[in-house]
Amino acid sequence: MDNNLTWLQRRVENYCGEATGWRKPNYLGIDFNQVGDALPYAAALSQGGLYFYEDNRANRAGDTSCVLPVNQGGGTSGVQYDMKLASRGCENDELRSMELEGVRAGTRIELYDNPDADKQDDFTLIDVKQSIPMGKRVRIDSFEGSADTFYYRKVASHNNGLDGKVSRIKVLNKADDNDISDASIVFYEGNGATQNIVCTVPFNADRQFKMGSGNNSYGCDNDEIRSAKILKAGKGSRFSVTGKPDGSFGQGRTGVTFKRAILLPITISSFNRSYENADVKVEVSNGGGLDGSISYAYFQPLSEQKGKPPIKEGSTRP
Repeated sequence: MDNNLTWLQRRVENYCGEATGWRKPNYLGIDFNQVGDALPYAAALSQGGLYFYEDNRANRAGDTSCVLPVNQGGGTSGVQYDMKLASRGCENDELRSMELEGVRAGTRIELYDNPDADKQDDFTLIDVKQSIPMGKRVRIDSFEGSADTFYYRKVASHNNGLDGKVSRIKVLNKADDNDISDASIVFYEGNGATQNIVCTVPFNADRQFKMGSGNNSYGCDNDEIRSAKILKAGKGSRFSVTGKPDGSFGQGRTGVTFKRAILLPITISSFNRSYENADVKVEVSNGGGLDGSISYAYFQPLSEQKGKPPIKEGSTRP
């Protein structure tokens, strides 16, 4: 048998599957075993795996790019994979969809456009909520757009599109829903979370900083931000932005308070308008008019972990 994942998978699924009642093969006989995909494919067949495809909707007419066996523990770090593409058969800038089989609950898959996992470009986080049994394939048609299903939660941060542009893959143990260590806010140049990502700020510790090159470690530019997408936040967390570079409120202030835990993205479309809904309360004061004029920000997350308040990174003002 040819030691190529696309042909291996087609042989097992298309030719052997129906004839054997869709049982997994006991062994694979291959030629040229020094290179190729038979070993990771065999491991995935027996212990579960992530199957990546070059077409959307896991289209079998196209190529299966690679498979990563899962449930390997990850040692003390909990990281099973952290790889720049091309690696382990996964080609760079090729992947568009995937299938999950035999993946345990609590697994996180992180996909990045940037090979260094820089969050100023597209990235998508996929959390497995319920263990997926062997023999069950859960399909993710695209790496773009957010979704919440029985088996997984997908949170996507859009810049210019991730399908066909994946350059970094991480597979690790995800944080609990009430753990804000992985909470973050993505700021955008346009209203309604449109145009380019300006920066992504972790929302897991008290911090405050001035916008502009060299003033913060997140790449947040001065007078660029017009909207934000909150990827995750603890109930009671808040942040505020101001127009003056010293952080005072004389040129406008907008405060955002989260009324409940945020696990799926919500968008603050503008910092010029006060409003309130079930998720958030946005309060504009001191003249407002901050869209495209934000020069300073304060972040005050609130952890729901019992006995584990967020680590203080720096003092903040009300």
